[in-house]
Amino acid sequence: MLTTTKNWKLTSYTNSTWTNVVNEVATLAAVIIANTDLVNPITVGLRLSGGAVILPSTSIPAGATYSLDLRSLNVITGESLQIQASAAGINVIASGAI
Repeated sequence: MLTTTKNWKLTSYTNSTWTNVVNEVATLAAVIIANTDLVNPITVGLRLSGGAVILPSTSIPAGATYSLDLRSLNVITGESLQIQASAAGINVIASGAI
């Protein structure tokens, strides 16, 4: 089976609303969450749309980056990897293969 590596980027969302980062069948290797607000921490959560929690609500300090090594998390048909952030300023990049 041939796989193609891919990055999914999220730079805009609505505060306190679950937003899709990866919305296709994929095998994820890592997710990097960056707080671009240099003054305020931002609380984020990460889940599969079916409800499985990947990262419970976690405060990302101002100007900090949080990296998750997922080691082959599969996003299957009908699922999405979603993030929720308490305020503006979060950038996300997920890497993996389709």
